[in-house]
Amino acid sequence: YKRQVLALATVDPSLARSFLPDLVTHSSPFARAYGAQAAGRLQDSEALRELADDPSPNVRTAALQELGTLEGHDADSVILTSLSQGGDPQLVLSLAGLLLGTERRAEAAEAALSALERLSEARWQTLRDARLALLALVEETGTVAALSEVEPYLRDYDPAVARRAASVMESWTGKSYLGAPRPMERLPLPTVEELREMAQATVVLHMARGGSIEIRLLPFQAPTNALRLFKQAEEGVLDGLTFHRVAANFVIQGGSPGANEFAGHGTFTRDEVGLHVQWSGTVGLSTRGRNTGDGQIYVNLVDNLRLDHDYTILGVVTAGMDVAYQVLEGDVIERATIRSESPVGSGG
Repeated sequence: YKRQVLALATVDPSLARSFLPDLVTHSSPFARAYGAQAAGRLQDSEALRELADDPSPNVRTAALQELGTLEGHDADSVILTSLSQGGDPQLVLSLAGLLLGTERRAEAAEAALSALERLSEARWQTLRDARLALLALVEETGTVAALSEVEPYLRDYDPAVARRAASVMESWTGKSYLGAPRPMERLPLPTVEELREMAQATVVLHMARGGSIEIRLLPFQAPTNALRLFKQAEEGVLDGLTFHRVAANFVIQGGSPGANEFAGHGTFTRDEVGLHVQWSGTVGLSTRGRNTGDGQIYVNLVDNLRLDHDYTILGVVTAGMDVAYQVLEGDVIERATIRSESPVGSGG
């Protein structure tokens, strides 16, 4: 329904307008985000400004992107307000991009530095994209007067941010600066006992709309990432999260704490790319570049051989592919559990 309204906004705007109020006030934030996209196509600034105050960061992201496209820098006031309050990485990333080229340079620089400080307090590596976007905005809108506010990021916990801070300072002063990052410790490798436990374990995703997806882990092919999914299920981290991305004849992706591509689980994991093929039913690790595993997973709905050797495979669906095929955008993982199997040949 929501995709149909979005299509109608292009082919039959007058009919689409009759459906728009239902999307804008829908109980699902996924539907309201589609409402924002439809409002953008219908050039409905009033609806977009209403959705710009939505409680869901994902809806605000969609609304402000559309508003920025529709109004350009005339929308800077509402975008600056949102940046001063927002903490969701996808939202911040979008807002920083929208403010590039603004004439309100001093306000933008101040808001960007404030948002950068706010996000950096969490010390989450998976906030990298948003923090780099903020530094790009600071570089364009700031001045050498802000040098002392950027200088601490030379010693950031993320080497990519430290390098970007050095380039910002160099662009302002013409001098060379060297980042001296203090990287965080990576997640540990599993112990022998944990490997044995995972080899006998199945992660079961119980879906709120019914059915379950059962994942056999591959701890000897992807030890760190298999352990991460195992711990997430064991500790209830996945309970209540969603599959936020459904790409027909490709993948379903989920497990994000923010229900979007840029909200991960804090710490990056390294790629563990083996020889396993990305057949239908294999479970892979979401990344945005090498060694940026963010704790989100995807399930291949078809054979995706073009992903081979670029993305980690950490498990295989052994039951419930029929459920995976029926997953809709926003479907909730009611809870995740671990089912342990007795090792072959063990006595009772």
